[in-house]
Amino acid sequence: MAYRDLKKFRNNRKQLMLQGFDNKCQICGYDKCLSALEFHHLDPSKKEYGLCQTLNIKWDIIKEELKKCICVCANCHREIHEGLIELNTSKQYFNEKLVEGYDPLHKSEVFYDICPNCGQQKLKSKKYCSHKCACRARKPKLNWGKYPNLVEIIDNKEMSIHQIAKDLDISWNGVKKRYNKLKKLLKN
Repeated sequence: MAYRDLKKFRNNRKQLMLQGFDNKCQICGYDKCLSALEFHHLDPSKKEYGLCQTLNIKWDIIKEELKKCICVCANCHREIHEGLIELNTSKQYFNEKLVEGYDPLHKSEVFYDICPNCGQQKLKSKKYCSHKCACRARKPKLNWGKYPNLVEIIDNKEMSIHQIAKDLDISWNGVKKRYNKLKKLLKN
């Protein structure tokens, strides 16, 4: 997963998690900047993992962890840790009904698209379905018609393999392979 895609995934996941807390601080109601909202475990001894580490964790397990938390703004979070704010640790602040419609199993249709080169299914984040398709799309099929007598041209030293390669905008090895293939055909 590319960095850009990972960042997008994390932002989407955090927005979804915040939705269960009505996208606001449960203490002061702050809701201007979602990146300023954080999760605080009501009972640290029941904490199984930090909610910033949700990349490879199933949504049902994340929901169970969110039930042990409260969503607070950065300021309220610091005040909780300083002991300035007392929390009701028996109350569940996470509202599962606010995230009821999310089903991670049916999200795959959003991430896939059709490859413009071959028509196969591909990730939306990728331009082509495979490296092979990307190579085909970059360069059209070579037109060897420019050099109908390739073997003669090279054998008679009219042009070197390197000059032909430069002219066709391919590697010299590609020309050499073509030369060897044609030479074999001429021998047979």
